[in-house]
Amino acid sequence: MAASILQLLFPSVCLACGCKCATKWFCPPCWLLCELPDPANHCQVCFQGLEEQARYCASCREGKKRLPMVRGFVFDPESPARLMGLDAVDALAGFAYLQWIQLEWPDPDVVIPMPDSAPIAAALASLMQAPLVKALSPSYEYYEDRLEEENTLLLFDVSHSSSSLHKAASALSASFPKKIFVLSLFPYADSVF
Repeated sequence: MAASILQLLFPSVCLACGCKCATKWFCPPCWLLCELPDPANHCQVCFQGLEEQARYCASCREGKKRLPMVRGFVFDPESPARLMGLDAVDALAGFAYLQWIQLEWPDPDVVIPMPDSAPIAAALASLMQAPLVKALSPSYEYYEDRLEEENTLLLFDVSHSSSSLHKAASALSASFPKKIFVLSLFPYADSVF
């Protein structure tokens, strides 16, 4: 009863459009805008959107990969999920896990967070039943001897900086070629690749 009185006095408001709603964070129409991007419409290496039916974008077909590893993201750039914030750790990790399943990538042996991604990466590692290993320094360098060479790694990122991701990916791929997957919440606006 107390919950219904609180809802009456302080109704939930959608973070995206501001309308009153009975659901957490977003109203039903704005929740629909949080739909996961379909991997069939994206390059299987860099996750760049594809115009035609193909498996790879023109850059990846020509061997000009944007990163030294396979990459995907959870939300499109215009998704209202950007507004959820760090109080939605479990929800964001759940979306990331669903996208991982949709991408059909192999189960990771280890989840590595980018330095600013640890809370959501920890929740994602728990869902994947994989250990979380903080293998990157705050300057995105690899801490030696934190990982075994035969591991399949998932590098998880919530930031919007492609330059820091590129630095971390390069540091990891020097030791672990072809065994790293990158999953970020959003695509990068400041592409330097």
